[in-house]
Amino acid sequence: MNAELANPHSKRVFCLTVSGQKYWVKQEQERGLFLRIRKGDASSLFRREHKNMISLNSKDVPVPKIVLAGDGYFVASDVGLPLDAVITGTAKNECSIGSLLELAARETAQMHRKSIAHGGLHLRNMCISGDQLAFIDLENSTPYDASIKDMSYDLRVLVFSVLAIFPNRVDLAEFLVSKYKAYGPSEVIDEAQHWCRSHWWLAYALAPLRWHETRFRPERKYRQYGAIAPALAVLDRFPTTRD
Repeated sequence: MNAELANPHSKRVFCLTVSGQKYWVKQEQERGLFLRIRKGDASSLFRREHKNMISLNSKDVPVPKIVLAGDGYFVASDVGLPLDAVITGTAKNECSIGSLLELAARETAQMHRKSIAHGGLHLRNMCISGDQLAFIDLENSTPYDASIKDMSYDLRVLVFSVLAIFPNRVDLAEFLVSKYKAYGPSEVIDEAQHWCRSHWWLAYALAPLRWHETRFRPERKYRQYGAIAPALAVLDRFPTTRD
């Protein structure tokens, strides 16, 4: 591990196996200009994620446990396979897509009931091991006193990520929202719907990018621009307490 950390060209996140047990090492690294503008200072984000993981573990939120930390790095427990890879079949798991989405909705709802928000809840930021789900990439988390708007953002991103992977499966997105509604705060769905209705114009504004993505990037794994319009529509028409 020390050799990897000393290597300036090593990956920011890499796997480490000790006595048959898998761990993940995450280290602080400088980002390029585009990522610095988009995400912020790498050092601040690294320290924030480290702090968030400790806080979330203390609140029994399913996240990796930090087993070792040093100057500019920490080592976290392995929590399984990325959920997007499992759902798309590139990684193996015995659970069905429906049961995996229900698990994602339930764990998200339970996190929200603790007034905690993830801050970037794509399917790729969840991992599955057996029937246990955990959240990763926690630098943007709000580990306490999260607002309904923070939680609404989680739900919107989660619905969007389902439709980015399965562009023609609106039923899966609707199923996810229905399961979230069964377990989570109803105000979050209300706020998500309000946001989608007030941002209806995004579907039209981003239509050229959607066309470009379909025409020139047909091999793309995530149809991110193609997912925006159906995600807005799913949350717009979902029954809420305001209707």
